[in-house]
Amino acid sequence: MDPLGFIANPINGQCYADVFISRGLNVLPAPKELSTGIQKAKQELVKPENLFFNSACSRTLREFYTYCWDKGKEKPVDKDDHMMECFYRACVVGLDWVDFKREELKQEALAYQDNWLDLSPLGSSSLTKLVA
Repeated sequence: MDPLGFIANPINGQCYADVFISRGLNVLPAPKELSTGIQKAKQELVKPENLFFNSACSRTLREFYTYCWDKGKEKPVDKDDHMMECFYRACVVGLDWVDFKREELKQEALAYQDNWLDLSPLGSSSLTKLVA
């Protein structure tokens, strides 16, 4: 999870991570190693039949096609890239296969609704393969 998700809300003392943890989802602060993350993400993207995305991840899929490089600054353009940041961080930590037929997410985690967090699309079994 983005390290910002661990900063406590000054009003109630809770953070975004607390919501995930209370629903049984283990979260840790993600690394911010941009160069390493980009290299690892490239390695994962070229592996055949390696990455599949739930069709509910429409923003992630869109960002894969709109992500661009600022050649003058030698780094990615810092615009509409939140999902790509999450992706490279996941690649740094390590990607793991989850067989949804064998390992279902807890129903209370899927049912949780809030105006800033909706986990219900994760219950869908519709996957999209990303082709590099």
